[in-house]
Amino acid sequence: MKPILLSLALALVSPLAFAQTSFDNGETENPVISEIEAATIDRPDNGETENPVTEKIAGALTTTSGAVQAYAPDEMIAVVTAANESISFSIGPSPQYQDKAGNDVDPSAIKEGSMVQVTAEDNGGQMIASRIVIDS
Repeated sequence: MKPILLSLALALVSPLAFAQTSFDNGETENPVISEIEAATIDRPDNGETENPVTEKIAGALTTTSGAVQAYAPDEMIAVVTAANESISFSIGPSPQYQDKAGNDVDPSAIKEGSMVQVTAEDNGGQMIASRIVIDS
């Protein structure tokens, strides 16, 4: 008699031990996934969509390498990357002009076709160059 009562008690308690819940439609619920699906992300109310993971951060520095397409001292520099993408940069108020070794160089060394690395800061959609390294 004891084995039968013990079996019945275990049969009644076992669903609770595995923490399974069910709905009227017979489906089981995973509470972790339900909480994630219910999470919301605040978005601007201007009709634009945004991805908070890949969003550009204002003030973030980026480095772009390529050949000089156009250059106006103390004003702007345009670079064509290896992917054949043309990117223009405004030159900041006190940029650094250096060679690969980190030595200061004269800005007049920059010519069309020169290989450069431009370090710039995103300032509200405008890229401001703060450092230009001349490769060749």
